[in-house]
Amino acid sequence: MIRHLLTFYFFLFIFIHPHYTQNTVGLLSYDPDKAFDGYNLMYPHNQPNVYLLNNCGEIVHTWTDDADFRPGNIAYLLEDGRLLKGKRPSSVVNDPIWAGGGGATVEIRDWANNLEWSYTINDSLERLHHDFATLPDGNILMIVWELKTEQESVQAGRDTALMAQDKLWPDKIIEVDPTNSEIVWEWHVWDHLIQSYDSTKNNYGVIADHPELINLNWVTNNGHPDWMHTNGIDYNEELDQIIIGVPTFSEAWVIDHSTTTKQAAGHSGGLGNRGGDLMYRWGNPETYDLGTIDDQTLFSAHDIHWVDDHLVPTHPYYGKIAVFNNRVAEDFSTVNVFTPPWDMYK
Repeated sequence: MIRHLLTFYFFLFIFIHPHYTQNTVGLLSYDPDKAFDGYNLMYPHNQPNVYLLNNCGEIVHTWTDDADFRPGNIAYLLEDGRLLKGKRPSSVVNDPIWAGGGGATVEIRDWANNLEWSYTINDSLERLHHDFATLPDGNILMIVWELKTEQESVQAGRDTALMAQDKLWPDKIIEVDPTNSEIVWEWHVWDHLIQSYDSTKNNYGVIADHPELINLNWVTNNGHPDWMHTNGIDYNEELDQIIIGVPTFSEAWVIDHSTTTKQAAGHSGGLGNRGGDLMYRWGNPETYDLGTIDDQTLFSAHDIHWVDDHLVPTHPYYGKIAVFNNRVAEDFSTVNVFTPPWDMYK
């Protein structure tokens, strides 16, 4: 069963497999010696339904939805056969917070498509977007844009010349318990900033001395409020850590989940004793003034996730991490697997 299932933006092709008489969907070729056994979950763009396909391209199951919804922005098949998916209204014309990958609702449906649980964040202050991840206890990690006004941004040390609009949408991560829809843990990037622009404002310091913090004035996204555009999240149970992919920084960040929410807002506590500061980052050291563009290894990456199922506790690594490196060059992308060391800050 495929565990990491992306929203696919794809054209539909009709292909008649030589061993089958019915039409298949999205299948160009099938080599059993090179394919994993199992099924493929598809959540095509600009329509509301989720499809389960076998390796011959045949639709074996469909979860339908109302025509006025669209992917927002991913779907996963849980181990018990239920569907976990994100969706949003098809029209976003007047939405106060909107960018590519925007969501609104996360829901769980059973095999018969009955709605078991639904959770929505989509208003003038916050919006769910892109990806989410399940924890072993059933809780769900979600990525949320949260509004920061121009005044809040300036006080934090943001250079107004980098603000094409009078606001920012930095990301936070929330952990939601679907049994009662309560937020039981959260982490905000806004608690872990550094800036070298204005000594009279918050978070002032030498950026190169603090790679565990995020440079508020790293120029991204042409000044659009969607400053980070975090598009992937995964959880490692054995390490009790979270990894997120931040394409506008071209980086992967590891965060300690063993903290309390209070510790996650600070700089100490948790198994790593770093609080909510970054435990590890990889992809673009220029973002924290310890490299140049020649040192960049990630480029607008997507689908960051761990690929080791079982880690040896004494092994001095965070485990293997895989990522789709989306814009390595104008004419190609790559898939990268890397093995980060425990402590990059020695």
